[in-house]
Amino acid sequence: MKKKYLMKKLGKYRNKRSRSEKGFTLLELLAVMGLLAILLAFASLKGTDILANARERVCQYNRTQLIKKMRVIL
Repeated sequence: MKKKYLMKKLGKYRNKRSRSEKGFTLLELLAVMGLLAILLAFASLKGTDILANARERVCQYNRTQLIKKMRVIL
């Protein structure tokens, strides 16, 4: 009788995680890291496009300013 009672009690606690065992599994962490890597890759590609467009706009602005100043001088 006592043996069944003890086995029943042990079965309850066996399925529960202890406080030190709570957390994320390695698979979950790897999945999140993979998703972050993909997002970072897309962000860096978009960032280089933004920088290239900004440089082009600065060059166009400088060219128009030079043309305006040359017209004033000539």
